[in-house]
Amino acid sequence: MKPILIIGYIVFSIVFFPFCSSLEKQEGSISRQISLIEDIEAHLPEPERKRFQKFKENLIQEDKIIDKALSDSKKLAVKSQEMAIEKSEDSGKWKGIRNLIISLAIAWSVYSVIK
Repeated sequence: MKPILIIGYIVFSIVFFPFCSSLEKQEGSISRQISLIEDIEAHLPEPERKRFQKFKENLIQEDKIIDKALSDSKKLAVKSQEMAIEKSEDSGKWKGIRNLIISLAIAWSVYSVIK
């Protein structure tokens, strides 16, 4: 595979990942449910409010868990991306050193044959 295609794919993935991914927090679902519950809760009698408050607390805890999982997965993705870049840089350095040694060996053998 051509290196330009690989680089293009990586750039494309990095640029469009947040827009196409479910890892980005979608505004609305849980926060909208919480606001609806608060509106309903305001119109209910006191004994019924406790049940809705418990439901609201559960939603808030669920939202915190989701936020923590998202931040952990994003940190892990960034860390693995940095490791991949570091490994590719290291492999490039070693290929350069290997090619230098091979070319020096060829030059030395050609020099010794000519001499």
